[in-house]
Amino acid sequence: MSHQDDILNRYDNLPPAVKDAIFDERNADKIQEFGRKYGLLLDGTGKLAEEVGYFMLGMTHPRDFPSRLKSVLGLPD
Repeated sequence: MSHQDDILNRYDNLPPAVKDAIFDERNADKIQEFGRKYGLLLDGTGKLAEEVGYFMLGMTHPRDFPSRLKSVLGLPD
């Protein structure tokens, strides 16, 4: 199974409320707000959105999420 197939399969099996949250404009606004706050460029904000999506799909464990964000985005502690 490809990475894309895994994402689609996980999305298909999510509860409706989580599916709605993934595409909720308020969450997109928060991601952009976070990106501005931490001086992320467009590419960095895109990576942030991708990581949030992986988290919401259950692909990233909650305990790993903060360190994953720091690593992917190159953020300081």
